[in-house]
Amino acid sequence: MGGRQHTSGIVFAIFFFIGIGSSLPWNVFITAQAYFQRRLAGITYEDSFLNWFSMAFNVSTLMTMLIRTAVIAERMAGAVRTVFFSLIVIMGVMFMHCAWTRMPEFHGYSFFQTTMTSILLVACASTLMQEGLLRIVATFPPQYTQAVVSGQSFAGLAVSLSNFIILWAGEDDTRLFHSLHANADLCAFLYFVLVFITLVLCLLAFAILTRMALFRHYQRVDHPGHHQKEYFDDASSETDTVDTLDASPRKRLLEGIDGAAGSNKVDMLEVAFKIRFYAAATFFIFVVTLGVFPGITSAIKSTQPEKGILFDKLFTPFTLILFNTSDFVARLSASWWPKLGQKTVLLASLARLVFFPLLMLCNLQNKSHEVITTVFFRSNVLACLFMAACAFSNGLLCTLAFMEYPDLLRKNAEKELGGSIIFFVLSIGLTAGSLMSFLEYLQRYMSGGGGDAIDGEKKKKKKVKKTKKAKSTALGTRVVDADDTWEQSAPNREAIEKKWEMDAAEDEQPLVVAADGEELVDPQDLPVYVDSDKYVSTEKEDSGTL
Repeated sequence: MGGRQHTSGIVFAIFFFIGIGSSLPWNVFITAQAYFQRRLAGITYEDSFLNWFSMAFNVSTLMTMLIRTAVIAERMAGAVRTVFFSLIVIMGVMFMHCAWTRMPEFHGYSFFQTTMTSILLVACASTLMQEGLLRIVATFPPQYTQAVVSGQSFAGLAVSLSNFIILWAGEDDTRLFHSLHANADLCAFLYFVLVFITLVLCLLAFAILTRMALFRHYQRVDHPGHHQKEYFDDASSETDTVDTLDASPRKRLLEGIDGAAGSNKVDMLEVAFKIRFYAAATFFIFVVTLGVFPGITSAIKSTQPEKGILFDKLFTPFTLILFNTSDFVARLSASWWPKLGQKTVLLASLARLVFFPLLMLCNLQNKSHEVITTVFFRSNVLACLFMAACAFSNGLLCTLAFMEYPDLLRKNAEKELGGSIIFFVLSIGLTAGSLMSFLEYLQRYMSGGGGDAIDGEKKKKKKVKKTKKAKSTALGTRVVDADDTWEQSAPNREAIEKKWEMDAAEDEQPLVVAADGEELVDPQDLPVYVDSDKYVSTEKEDSGTL
C-alpha cells in the first residue's frame, strides 16, 4: 500500500508541475510590462500592447480549437504526442525571447510584429498542450485533474507574487530588487529564463510520467465511472502486468499509449449531450471571471490611500495576489468538497453573474483617478471580499466541473473527446469574457480617463523646442541643433515635468522649454528606464504597420 501511495503522489506532483508549465508562458507576457513598454516606446502600440497581446492570445486559442475540433479532429495526433511537441514549440519561443532581452537595439514596430507572431505560436501550442493534458487526465481518477488545474493556478500566483515583491522592493533602497525594478531588460530576461528552465523540466517530467506503469494502466484500460480510492486500489494491482509490455521506450511514449487510447470512434454530439450541463457551466464560469478580471478588478482602488503604500501604489498588485491565492486554494481544496452534480454546478456558475454589479459598485477609478461609477461599497474590506469570493468560486466550480464530467462517460475514447469538448467551450468562454473586459476598457475611456490599452492611442503630443544642444549620455541622447523641433508624448512629458520640479532649484536655466512655457529637463536626467530614443524628430517620423 505504501508503494502504491508513493507512486500516486509522484504522478500527482508531475501533473501539478506540468500544469504550472502550461500556464507560465502567457503569464510572463502580461507580467513583464515594463520591458515591453520600453521596447515599444514611441510607436502606436506603446500603451495598448497588453490589449493586443490578450486579443491575439484569446482569439488564437479559440481558432486553434475550432480548427482542431471541426477540421482535423480525426487526424489529430494522440494526447501524449500533442503535449510532447507543444512543449518543444513553446520552449523554442521562450528561448528566442531570452535572446531578444539581451538585444536592446531590437525595438519598435519590428519588435512588436515579432512578439505578436511569437504570442500566436505560444497560444496555439499552449492550447493544444492544455487540451491534450485534459484528454489525458480525463482517463485518470479526478484528483489528477485537480493536480493539473491547481498547477495552472499556482503559475499565476507565483508570477503575481514575484511582480509584487519587485514593485515593493523598488520603493526602498534594497540594491538587488531596486536594480531589477529599474532594469526592465534584466528583469524580463530572468522571467523568460525561468520559464524556459521550467518547460525543460516539464518535458523531462512528462517523459518520465509516460513510462510509469500507473500512467500506462489508466491510458490503456477503460474504467467506467471510476470513483477514486477503491478504484485506484484495484487498479494498482494490475500495473505489474502492464510493466511486461515489450514495446520500445520511444514507441511507448509516442505511439503505444496514444494508439490504445484513441482507437475507438465515438459520436461527438452524443458525448457533448452527455456533458452539456458541465460544458455550459464551464462557459459561464470563465465568461464571468474574464469579464471582471483584470478589467474591473484592476480599476478598483483603495478608498484610503493615505494609510500607506499598500493602500496606494501597491493596492492593485495586492488584489491580484489575493485573487490568484483564492483561486489556487479553491482548486487545491476541491477534492474535499462533496460531489455537487451537474445541475448544481451550472446553477452556481450562473449565480456568479452577481459579481458584475457587486464589483462595479466598488471604488472604480480611471487613470486620472476619477471615480467612473456610483460607489456603493466604500469599504476596502468588502471590495477584497468580493474579489476573493469571485476567485474562490471560479477555482472551485471549474475544478469540480473538470473532475466530475468524466463520470458521465464510460470509455477512454469518450473521456478524451469529452476533454476536448470541455476545453473548446472553455476557449469560447475565455474569448467572450475578454471581449466583455475590452468593452469595460472602452467604458473607462469614454468616462474621460481611458483604460490602459485605449488611452495611449488618444494621448495628444506637444511640441517642445530645444534651446541648446543636448549632451551625450549612456542612453545615447543625440546631439542636435538648437532649432530642431522635437515631439514628446504625454506620459514622458509628465515624468520630465515632475523631475524638473525637484531639480529646478539646482539649475537656473532649463535645457528644454515647452511651447506653452512649461519648463522641462534635459533627457539625460530622466529615469534609467526611459529610453532617450523616445525623442523622435518630427522631420523624420518613424513608420510601421502591424
